[in-house]
Amino acid sequence: MGRKYTPHYPGNKGVLIEPPVEGIQLARGTTVPTDGTAGYCPGCLFIHTDGSGAADLTYRNDGTLASCDFNALTGTDLSALAATAAEINRVADVSARVVNATADLTVVEATHEGKVVTLNKADGLTVTLPAATGGGARYTFIVGTTITSNQYRWSVTGNDTLFGSALFDDGDGEPANGWTAGGGNNQINLGGTSNATGGVKGDVVELIDIAADTWFVQIRGTQGGTEATPFATV
Repeated sequence: MGRKYTPHYPGNKGVLIEPPVEGIQLARGTTVPTDGTAGYCPGCLFIHTDGSGAADLTYRNDGTLASCDFNALTGTDLSALAATAAEINRVADVSARVVNATADLTVVEATHEGKVVTLNKADGLTVTLPAATGGGARYTFIVGTTITSNQYRWSVTGNDTLFGSALFDDGDGEPANGWTAGGGNNQINLGGTSNATGGVKGDVVELIDIAADTWFVQIRGTQGGTEATPFATV
């Protein structure tokens, strides 16, 4: 059975905890001790019973036992923080920045936004994008395993479309091949015979949810064989 504890208050210091020799460790009262007062150990906490608001309720002695220096413990004001916990994790969780895809992948903003997704399936896979809303989500995909059959494919949701460009090197020493997405293009395909539309290890596909129903895309990679555009309309 518990019992009520009634603290003792010697003088006007409002002492709650005061071990022998060490000085006061915890106190309370209507007036914060004046700087220079003796008897409060370093780190002593003072509860200001007449305080108002987070900046005037709890004080800590940053001084010495012989000469106190109490300062308010205000904490960190997070009232203006707009990011959610999930959004903070996406940015700060370094242990999960790389996602390895070895099968068809449905992209989820909370899981894949801001991460690097590596594609490692030589016979291809399909990446299904979420609906574009204009939220600014960024997705980066890197080919980790060169495609040898089928394709690495990106498919949009609903009536979303793509705009942007692709730039490919074909290794012939000539200027790179450039391809433009637009006119209702809604699919990306890397692969084909001799990697005609890319799909080579090191290729990069970047997608940004730039507006409602619209994805911005940039592709950098390598082509072979009879080069062709990686963009399609289905």
